[in-house]
Amino acid sequence: MTMTGKRETGALAGARTPGKAIAGLAAGFALAVLGSLYLAGPYDAEGKLPKVGAELTFPSAPLDQPMLQQELAKGELRIFVVGASLCYGLPYQPAGRASFATLLEKGLRGVLGREDIHVRPEAQPAWDSAQVVQHAEMLLPWQPKALIVVLGSNEFVNRVPLGRSLFPDGWTGSIELLFRRCGKLYGDWYADLDRKMFGASKESKKPKTGELYQGAGPGRPAVKGLPVGERDRAYFVARLEDNMRRCASFCAEAGTSLYFAFSVQGMLGSPPWLSLPYDRKISDFVAQLEEAPDPAELARLEALLADSPKRADLHFAKALLLRASGEKSTAAKEFRLALDLDLAPLHHVSEVVTHMRRIAKELEVPLLDFNEVLADEAGITGARYFLDYSHVDLDGHLRIALHLAKELSGTVLPELPEGFEKQFEAAARRHIATSIDPHSIHTALPRMAFNDAVYYMFFGNFHAALPRLILANEALGEDRIERALEYCRKQLGAGQ
Repeated sequence: MTMTGKRETGALAGARTPGKAIAGLAAGFALAVLGSLYLAGPYDAEGKLPKVGAELTFPSAPLDQPMLQQELAKGELRIFVVGASLCYGLPYQPAGRASFATLLEKGLRGVLGREDIHVRPEAQPAWDSAQVVQHAEMLLPWQPKALIVVLGSNEFVNRVPLGRSLFPDGWTGSIELLFRRCGKLYGDWYADLDRKMFGASKESKKPKTGELYQGAGPGRPAVKGLPVGERDRAYFVARLEDNMRRCASFCAEAGTSLYFAFSVQGMLGSPPWLSLPYDRKISDFVAQLEEAPDPAELARLEALLADSPKRADLHFAKALLLRASGEKSTAAKEFRLALDLDLAPLHHVSEVVTHMRRIAKELEVPLLDFNEVLADEAGITGARYFLDYSHVDLDGHLRIALHLAKELSGTVLPELPEGFEKQFEAAARRHIATSIDPHSIHTALPRMAFNDAVYYMFFGNFHAALPRLILANEALGEDRIERALEYCRKQLGAGQ
């Protein structure tokens, strides 16, 4: 009996063990979570982000011109323009020579007859505010009289190739975030769990440099983690604010004049990157209206919007129709709404614009808007002066350069004489004629069309990619463009 009793006791104890074990594990996990939150602090978002824009080899500039010595010559004037691909002068070659910064330098030298005025573009495609501001600070030993820091277009660009959210929305996202914070304690074990549970992978955290659209299909982006959720958007906007404050602080300490500037945003000719769920009929309709906006289709479009009021592609199409019917002011509002609703926001969005204005006002730093000199009377930008959504042609760069000359005259710059514009433009155009590769001028539009098409496919928008690939292929006829066009047509055919 004693042995039987012991066996029964043992059996009963064994039956209770799972409950105790589960309770113990739960308690241990809860303590681990609390401990990780206490020890690790906020989730290390910065350490997780890939860098789409490559770092410059410092000290360096994209221009193939003599480097400036740190020591400032008597009377010498230096202005650095720090930003991303707009400031870089993409896609014109040699790099940097078409930049509005360079045109500002050449125009000022022509007007003032001085060779000791240096306006240098310090830029790299795809830089976000963190990279731009970091580089701006590194330029201070070269004693610039002013820094012009251009922001606004790439605030989410390093989030997209990550392949997952940083701060997922909803209660499930909170649980996911706790697991990730615990990873600071559990190392490799956590990394494996993270990949299995949340789909993150080493491959997804690095932007691919080749045919990055491989694996994408209509409505199916080539990377996970889309759309960019509200918590992630809030984080990156707050990050932008912090970078603006930091920039103002180190410029004030160095006695360097600071100007913030909005990057440009073309509205016309730039459909949203991503609208979900994928609907073949809607995508066909939007592509049709982009090619030939017909105001007679407005009633049909309104009916589609009634069923899907948050589709960015439909609001873009509505903007096209309103503009075609002469309602330009209303069209401008629809274009902006389409930008805000885009699920892959690699461009201006309202919260970025609003917060930049607020922080610049708070810091009492001038904020320049290059879009003002490129827009029509209703505030619509593109297609004039634009190659695509965020890159301007040579006339666009020249208009920005002239705008800057007027804004800086009598403050950072000497007072420019009345009627200086004609002499300024002549000097800038001489530089264009003698210093920029004619082939890069001739192929600028189709090259940007191909670049955009690749990203449209990357985000699963094959309808927007197709006409851009056709344009690029007809003008350039390169193997990689033909391969992309074949892939695009195959995916669209499979989606029928």
